[in-house]
Amino acid sequence: NGIYTFKSEDNVGHISSYDFQVSNIKKNVLITPIREVDLELDSEDLSGVSTMQFKNEDLAWGTEMPYSNFAEWVLSPGDGLKHVWVRYKDKLGNTSEKIEDIIILDMTKPILDFVTINNGDVYTKTREVALTFKGSDNLTGVTSIFLSNDNKNWTEYPYSENEKINWILSNGDGIKTVYAKINDGAGNLSNVITDTIFLDTTKPLAGISINN
Repeated sequence: NGIYTFKSEDNVGHISSYDFQVSNIKKNVLITPIREVDLELDSEDLSGVSTMQFKNEDLAWGTEMPYSNFAEWVLSPGDGLKHVWVRYKDKLGNTSEKIEDIIILDMTKPILDFVTINNGDVYTKTREVALTFKGSDNLTGVTSIFLSNDNKNWTEYPYSENEKINWILSNGDGIKTVYAKINDGAGNLSNVITDTIFLDTTKPLAGISINN
């Protein structure tokens, strides 16, 4: 991500420059919530490929291992964009140029700041309520919100903090709790948070007496 300058030249030698802001490249990169990854590999050589080596960011090359189309690898610690480099060696000892692939490592839970029933009302006379919420994730973004009346059975909705979700409370008058959690692009789940409201669908008792 950043500002890139592109230059073009026409047939008579005039050069033009264009600055272009590139952002959110990470949205097109695969994401993993764990450091252990599987590598798919491919190399060809006239004398045959003999070995391969890997490395992460700014680390020394690992031990040479026999060439294979698949390998297990551990990414470097810490969330963020991760590189894995590989180089191959043929049976005559010639070493290839290093090539790389990238992936985002996201092991951090998103944060659900709040969930609110009917804008914080204390009472409701209907089971249908409106939920507002706000969450955040610094790396891969919030993708879904999960809601429940019992903290066991969950319903998933696409996450959008600018929208309200209509929700049906469980049957029966009394204090009702709504449970909520979110996940991010890597599948990490936030802690569960709750809000409560008192459901009262029962008509009040009425009485009147004239002159005792």
